[in-house]
Amino acid sequence: MWGRKKEGKKEGHDPLAIANRFVEKAVLARRPLTILHLVKMVYLAHGWCLGFTGRPLISTPAQAWRHGPVIPEVYSEFRPQGIYNIAMTAFDENGKVRWAELSEREEDIVDQVYDHYSPLSARRLSALTHAEGSPWSRTKGYYASISNDAIREYYEKRVRESREPPQHG
Repeated sequence: MWGRKKEGKKEGHDPLAIANRFVEKAVLARRPLTILHLVKMVYLAHGWCLGFTGRPLISTPAQAWRHGPVIPEVYSEFRPQGIYNIAMTAFDENGKVRWAELSEREEDIVDQVYDHYSPLSARRLSALTHAEGSPWSRTKGYYASISNDAIREYYEKRVRESREPPQHG
């Protein structure tokens, strides 16, 4: 009994809560946020978190879709707002904004991912996440889950190469 993990407790946070942080940052900065930017930044924050800490940022797996890695819940929740100007946060079944208490390190990673990647074009973000050897490029089959082990390995390598905050896709 001592030292056991709680049954059913997933590692990582609700991906919609992480997406909400990016939506809030974009609204406060008065910077347009596309669905592509939102989906890619949640994925990139998850990757960098795995690379820096070895722990997942989100509790559900990314999938390899035709146009790159996607967090299905984030796409499904925010896509009805359109593709160009995501400005409303996701709510839970009780009408509360989905939110997660992040560690200081996780918060720092989310902030750096937003600061670095939000100004990039959709084409550039896609190129970063589609790079040769990336977890998406190595996952076989569309809609297949991209393993956290593959994402962690890829981003740990990026961390070792750069020794700096997130700068690579």
